[in-house]
Amino acid sequence: MSEILELWHAMMRSLSDPQQVHALWVHLPIGAAVAGLLLMLLLTFTGGKAQPVRWSLIIIYVLGMATGYLAMDAGEDAHQRLMDEGVALSPAVDHLLHEHEEMGEKVWMFMGVTALLVLFTAVRNTPVRLIALVLALTASVATLGWISVVGHYGGTMVYSYGVGTPTSPFNLAPPASSAPPTQPAPTSFSGGGHDQRDHEHAAPATQPAQPAEPREPEKAPDPPPPMREPLFD
Repeated sequence: MSEILELWHAMMRSLSDPQQVHALWVHLPIGAAVAGLLLMLLLTFTGGKAQPVRWSLIIIYVLGMATGYLAMDAGEDAHQRLMDEGVALSPAVDHLLHEHEEMGEKVWMFMGVTALLVLFTAVRNTPVRLIALVLALTASVATLGWISVVGHYGGTMVYSYGVGTPTSPFNLAPPASSAPPTQPAPTSFSGGGHDQRDHEHAAPATQPAQPAEPREPEKAPDPPPPMREPLFD
């Protein structure tokens, strides 16, 4: 039960953050644009005569219009929060943010116009219905293309520049020039018991090898003295 309450409180904290609310809303109009284009192709193949497909399209684009407006409103709140926090943006990020905001303000308009054109495909007059069908199909393609560019700008800001995301020290690699800390050599004292034991367990220091003294070459034994001839026979 405690885990459920903790999850609930975490969701409530997320809904109070305009950046996370914006991230929640933006996925809905994207899904509506993708589903709308697929159904629009199906309606085109039927010549605009499939009533269930037509009304499904109208519902999808109306929902996309509503969620697109909510995403725009949450995005403005997220931008205002960045300004209130005094976040300094680079020129590249500032340009992306401006383009993302300007194009995002028109997403709900694309959705609304497409829904209206789909509605005109219900006209019984064949020429009017076919013209409305072609215009609705064009608007569906344009809506998906437009919202794809908006999402690309937003994703670049978040995943390439980290706009609106907290920086964790665990995600930062240490600088390459930093050397690992060196451990101090154990120091032995003659007074304490712990120091004496540390001195006993410490590895003995290696003494430098003494150079070997040169050995004198061994002398060959002296030859025996020559034998003298006897003086008398």
